[in-house]
Amino acid sequence: MNFIITECTFLRYFLPLTIEGNKRNIQSNYFIGTSGKYNCPNQQKNNEQIKSLSLIYNFNIFNIEDVKNHPGLTFIIEGIGTNYLNNTHKKVSLTYMTDFSLPQNYPQYINSVDNVVIPSKFLKEYYNLSNSTKDLYLGSPKYDVKLNRDSLLKKYNLKDKKYILIIYPRGRDINKINLNKLYNILQELNYTVIVKSRGKDPIKFKGDHNFYDSSWFPHDSMELITISDLVINFSSTVIKELVLLKKPCINFNIKPFGLLLPFLYDKNTVELKPNTFTKEDISKAIDKLKQYNNYDTLIEKYLFKPGKVSKQILDKLI
Repeated sequence: MNFIITECTFLRYFLPLTIEGNKRNIQSNYFIGTSGKYNCPNQQKNNEQIKSLSLIYNFNIFNIEDVKNHPGLTFIIEGIGTNYLNNTHKKVSLTYMTDFSLPQNYPQYINSVDNVVIPSKFLKEYYNLSNSTKDLYLGSPKYDVKLNRDSLLKKYNLKDKKYILIIYPRGRDINKINLNKLYNILQELNYTVIVKSRGKDPIKFKGDHNFYDSSWFPHDSMELITISDLVINFSSTVIKELVLLKKPCINFNIKPFGLLLPFLYDKNTVELKPNTFTKEDISKAIDKLKQYNNYDTLIEKYLFKPGKVSKQILDKLI
């Protein structure tokens, strides 16, 4: 199996497939390209992490141009890398969060691939994309990882406390909410504040613990969600991860556009106003969220059952 990786975030989708392939004695080959982004595989620290992962999960590493010499099943993300492939490859594109819904993605690459793995038929229909016989509604391999809270506390050198994870806002939106006020309230409620951001969004308002993308696989966002009792979101598509990991959240809608996955904001989420929230609002929201345990309904209706997606994909394609 071949995998084209131009961004390290692709690893969280590819490695579960490699792990499943290893069970079947199928060798994985990773073809590394340059993106110039903060998650570029050719940045030294990222490249070192890929090499380390290759030893753990037994995959070969090549330059992206070499893929032309390796025919067969080839996985890509959102059509990225089709220009390096030819008719000797079976080209399968995986979707990335809601990126497939953008006009420059699915409609542009559907004719250049053999199949597209989409999380659910509902998502395809919701975003009103034309049907194709190439579509495979098999879920997302990203969520096949097994995460254990006790092990993760040791990994991150954290004590067994009550944690709230802040999905740090984009710089564009940071002035729309008083984060210092939010952190102080959470700390008064005896929570330890974990802040997670991407490399391109520096953390100016720091919590008790602050993290960037330090672990590409398993991805640290999913690990920190697992550690935390509750998540503070700012309308990020992380809501999908929260539902699949069955984690409640308080949401502040500070983006300059509407919710991207509005149907996932059910009773598992409490929406608060970014300019007028109080300690009482936060406390009531936390108490309300403790009563919710119906994640399976959201998963069944809108998404997919995680855990065996990689097996289903390889069963279908090999």
